[in-house]
Amino acid sequence: MNIRIALSLVTAAALALLMASAQAVEVAVDAGLEDAGINGIPQNPDPQVVGWNCFPQSGANTCGTTTENVFAGQHSGQLTTNALASANLLKHGFVGQGVVAPDSAITVSFWARGTGEIGGVAFAELFSEIAGGGVSASEILGGAPLQAQGLSADWTQFTFMTTTGSDVSGGVTVQFNAATGGADGSFSELFIDNLSIDVTPIPVPAAVWLFGSALGLLGWVRRNGR
Repeated sequence: MNIRIALSLVTAAALALLMASAQAVEVAVDAGLEDAGINGIPQNPDPQVVGWNCFPQSGANTCGTTTENVFAGQHSGQLTTNALASANLLKHGFVGQGVVAPDSAITVSFWARGTGEIGGVAFAELFSEIAGGGVSASEILGGAPLQAQGLSADWTQFTFMTTTGSDVSGGVTVQFNAATGGADGSFSELFIDNLSIDVTPIPVPAAVWLFGSALGLLGWVRRNGR
């Protein structure tokens, strides 16, 4: 086998390895909230903990898992917000550390059902986390409350495709927010199940090195007429 054919084969193999490493991977932890439902979602834990965490911002609000109103399995996440002008947060935080690549495609999908009264709304939000604190990007998925995107009393699947921030050294966080307005009677309730977070992984270093080396050698051969 001559050197050009060999190098072409190496280049093709390296490119195939790079393409394989760029396939989206699932980074959600306990996506159906089955383990969280069994063990309970902790109240106001360390925000750097990977997994599901609750942050109800009033004692009148409840956040956790339920065995009622479940889409699949035995448990779903539930946010019930009764306090006025209050946020109630369920976070799936800091997942995909060391895997998710910066400035890359991410798809967030989940099933939800919910209601809101007198200014009560629900949001799904995405944060690109920086290790040690802070975010490089944040957005409301879909750019509007879930009610404006089809949320109803029936289970509905939501899917959002977007891009991670420039620094995702701390992974990514998907946050669900059931919030109320300031008027009397404002109320918001949200149920979440079967979350999926698909991200483009950081390329395999060996594949990057092999691909670059093969291209360099192929260029050398062409320049030197080998």
